[in-house]
Amino acid sequence: KISSDELEQCHGLLKSKESLRTLLAPSSSQKDLSKLRLTSLRALCCRGLHIRQPINTKHLRYLDLSHSEIVTLPDSVCMLYNLQSLRLNHCHKLRYLPEGIRTMKNLHHLYLFECDKLERMPPKISQLSNLHTLTSFVVDTGDGCGIDQLKDLKYLSHRLELYNLIKVESVVDAKEAKLYQKKNLSELSLCWGRRKYHGPQDDVGNMEEVLEALAPHSEIKVLEIHGYGGTKFSSWMMHSQMCQCLRKLIIFNCPKCKHLPSAPLLVSLEYLSLGYMDSLTIICKDTDVEVEGCNASHQIFPKLKRMVLENLPELERWTENSTAGEPHSLVMFPLLEELSMYACPKVASVPSSPVLEKLRIMESYSLPISSIAHLTTLSELEFGGEFIRSASMPLGSWLSLVKLSVSSLGDMMLPPEDQQSHRPLETLRSMWLSGPNCFETASTLSKSHLLRLRECFGFVEELCISGCDELVHWPMEELQNLTRLRFLRISSCVKLKGKGSPSDKILPLPQLEMLSIYNCGSLRYIPEVAASLDELVIGECTCLMALPSNVSKLRVLRIQGCNGLKTLPNGLTSLEQVTIERCTGIEKFPQDLLQRLPALKSLKIVGCPNLQRHCRQGGEYFHLISSIPHKDIPAAETESGRMNQTFLKRLMPSC
Repeated sequence: KISSDELEQCHGLLKSKESLRTLLAPSSSQKDLSKLRLTSLRALCCRGLHIRQPINTKHLRYLDLSHSEIVTLPDSVCMLYNLQSLRLNHCHKLRYLPEGIRTMKNLHHLYLFECDKLERMPPKISQLSNLHTLTSFVVDTGDGCGIDQLKDLKYLSHRLELYNLIKVESVVDAKEAKLYQKKNLSELSLCWGRRKYHGPQDDVGNMEEVLEALAPHSEIKVLEIHGYGGTKFSSWMMHSQMCQCLRKLIIFNCPKCKHLPSAPLLVSLEYLSLGYMDSLTIICKDTDVEVEGCNASHQIFPKLKRMVLENLPELERWTENSTAGEPHSLVMFPLLEELSMYACPKVASVPSSPVLEKLRIMESYSLPISSIAHLTTLSELEFGGEFIRSASMPLGSWLSLVKLSVSSLGDMMLPPEDQQSHRPLETLRSMWLSGPNCFETASTLSKSHLLRLRECFGFVEELCISGCDELVHWPMEELQNLTRLRFLRISSCVKLKGKGSPSDKILPLPQLEMLSIYNCGSLRYIPEVAASLDELVIGECTCLMALPSNVSKLRVLRIQGCNGLKTLPNGLTSLEQVTIERCTGIEKFPQDLLQRLPALKSLKIVGCPNLQRHCRQGGEYFHLISSIPHKDIPAAETESGRMNQTFLKRLMPSC
């Protein structure tokens, strides 16, 4: 596998290598391979690569055109009669495959992940009876484009995603797909729309009967259902064998379903994701049920490790026999390690789990912050949105907490001093503050309590501040206790200006190694930093006028979208990587950086016309950058990722 620069360097060498079998070229490469005699090529990956003339590819077995901007494949691709694997993943503009593809009898693998615009499958695709991989099948109503085309594809394995199931014309056609016969399939995704997360169709029609007819074999391990408009799920989802094999279940945009199938969730499930189910009120119904040989334990979800709940407006209870707002008396999730809840406004409690490590809760209006105090095993905790603040966050409850994300410091509370037998949060290493009032603290706190609160964060090494509207000046007082901080990230603090004039004051962070500031459009000045700073990243700070000057140990410098910045500081004597994008005010390098240029490992300059002119051939910096291994200094702005239909026609051999 070769990079763009390496491809250019070995271009001459490749000309004489007619026996080259494999060429993997990166998407960023724009080199012309028309002069290469690749007559023996077996594998070609040319993501975005421009080829001016046809390549004799009659021996090609593997072709990867993923991430390209093709709209349709030319018919000439069907002449690659030895091709076994065709990868078109993430071709977001691809609409059609050539009809002649059904003649490619040696094709075993056709990858179509994330081809969102694909309108249908080529007619009579069932003739590709040797297919082992077909990741996506888009149902259509045309002749030979229906779901019944799957019936002869007996060897399909791994993952199959079915789209546009709303276009299945009859239950008979759905049965003809014979999914139950495809024993090598381990993952199945059923989507009634063209995309996974689109809402259900208004016309429910025969959705329930079609779902019943699409029963897979009973040892499927991953099942996804998207955009289903029925009121109930199918009986095959409660099959005893499936209940023992299913490991992952994802259900999205099924607004009329009030209940989940009980049995599959009670035995083997390890991952559960539910979203946009407007009628769902209970996660697990009939907890004592026995279904087709599945003996349900009183411990609900005995193997569940991760659960994601998103936009469930009516969800109130975890089980049918639990009381809203009260945690179940039994351990419901004995192996649950990660729980995420987004926009579940009626959920009023968090279930117990003896091993829960990661908890994320956003926009849950009925949930008191104090209700999570019993989760003593947490290592990551994220709270955001609006909550019932009947009590503040009990910081002393979590002895293993490593990462904490909250919207305000005002949510936090310490135990009384006479009850505090150890210093809390000694394990805390990462803290994220994301909200308009990040540094707001309760006005009733005494100075001693506030000081103790700040001392809790003395072990934090990473601090991220995002979306803090109240932040106008640098929070020097809040930072002074963070003596171990190594990484500071500030983003989307639109009112942050720094001081009214350049300040000699140094950020009180003696061990700071990385400073990242992004999308702070009012920022004018950055305080001086510790000499230990290794990486400085500044993006979209259009008013920024100057960078810190104490940067002698800076190794990485990345600046983007800072048009107000006119110069770089002197003292840049340790730099290894430099990226400057869309900083039109920077026209020259300081003398210290000029002396350092030949020793750089990477240099990227884009959207800085004057600076680019100095670096291009004939410019005063050109001789200094010739030895840099990785350079990206375009002569002019070009359209990225360009791969048009003409290129594809030249790539494929003609008839």
